[in-house]
Amino acid sequence: MADCEKLEKCPFFNAYKDDEKIWPLIKGFTVLYCKGSKQDDCIRKQISSKFGADKVPVNMMPNGKALPGTGKEEWDQKVIEFLS
Repeated sequence: MADCEKLEKCPFFNAYKDDEKIWPLIKGFTVLYCKGSKQDDCIRKQISSKFGADKVPVNMMPNGKALPGTGKEEWDQKVIEFLS
């Protein structure tokens, strides 16, 4: 299976790929969502397609949850409603 076409420019991956504390989490998501069978299940990709890439919160993991230790305070209301 080919890698997700958005991986190279993914703000989530690029923002946290060098953070040693959360790298194991990022790596796990990358294997499943960016390089594996869950590419179509990526909530980041779904929100990008529906509302535009600028509406995807950087701290949103591919499963649609906020990265541990962060919150949803900055998330667009459309995104929050989409996840409900």
